[in-house]
Amino acid sequence: MSIEYEAYWMKPDNKVIPVTQRHITSIVTEPEKYGLDRKFIEKVHRKHKEPIGAEGNAREEIMAALIASGWIRARYVRFADSWTFQTRGSVDNFRVKKFCAFLLKHGVSIYTQAVVIDLSGFRLDGGQDTISEVAAGALERKRKVSRFAEFLNPAYSEKDLKFVGGRAIVRSGRNIVAKIYDRKEFFKGTKVSWSAKYPFSLEMSVGIKECVSLRDALDSLNRMIAGV
Repeated sequence: MSIEYEAYWMKPDNKVIPVTQRHITSIVTEPEKYGLDRKFIEKVHRKHKEPIGAEGNAREEIMAALIASGWIRARYVRFADSWTFQTRGSVDNFRVKKFCAFLLKHGVSIYTQAVVIDLSGFRLDGGQDTISEVAAGALERKRKVSRFAEFLNPAYSEKDLKFVGGRAIVRSGRNIVAKIYDRKEFFKGTKVSWSAKYPFSLEMSVGIKECVSLRDALDSLNRMIAGV
């Protein structure tokens, strides 16, 4: 993917603006740019007893309010090679179509996956639609997924893992995000040596990390994704 930025907002007037930091950082730094004011930002954070700019419930409420007013949030998930769009719902389908056309024009691969979710927690893509398919008008199907908040803070858990022969493949749509190995099972019957201190390992495109537990492997995976 050769596009310059990995996060954007589309304004209610359809102008696309790049996000050079985190989405929430851009909002709390310049709330007026998003039609909000400092008092609102501070009030929401006080309500949730969180520091301003934290990746928590205040962030979720502020993001949801902004999206409900017509903003569309776009974020690239590098390890899954997918763009996630968060919208009000099918009313914004034509705008997402334009957004995808914008990304294609600026170098995004036609094979990159598109994930489109509304504020109610419904996916509006077909589950395997690509950016090019959405740009061509593929947003016709609708299926229920997890909470909206889980797309603001994507995270994998043990329920997402299915170990076969000591290996679990973590996917996002058709794309492989990572592989997690239970070394005892994976190396059973071989002469390969491994440290009992690290019974699990996490394999991603950036390399392999030895992990002290399955929880450690999942936490490392989620931190890597959140850091994109």
